[in-house]
Amino acid sequence: MNKLIRNINYQDIITRFQLKSFYNQEAKKYSQTRKKHRSDATMILEAIQNHPNKEIKIIEIGCGSGRLLQHLQEINNKKIDYIGVDLSENLLEEAKKIPIKNNIKTEFICSDMVSYLAECSQEDIDIVV
Repeated sequence: MNKLIRNINYQDIITRFQLKSFYNQEAKKYSQTRKKHRSDATMILEAIQNHPNKEIKIIEIGCGSGRLLQHLQEINNKKIDYIGVDLSENLLEEAKKIPIKNNIKTEFICSDMVSYLAECSQEDIDIVV
């Protein structure tokens, strides 16, 4: 993982900055128009329902405005520790507006995937989306 971080070049950083700027500017429009395919959510929900642990830690990389988090509200038999990671502060603000049930604890982190995964403790993660 550290080798990958050291090999990021200047062009990658510019691209990431541009991507972050785009999603920050388009956050409200993105949240209103983004349609998550139900089949993707169904597959993830099934994996969570079938997971042997009663408490599950889920990290969603590129969580955007929280479409998966909305679907997680359907799960009643698990305690969920959800961490949403996204480059866009504005999309994270949209995700924070989602009403959360008692069995779900949420945390939102503004970061890119490589930096976040390099810094987080991966030992207690059950599912990464």
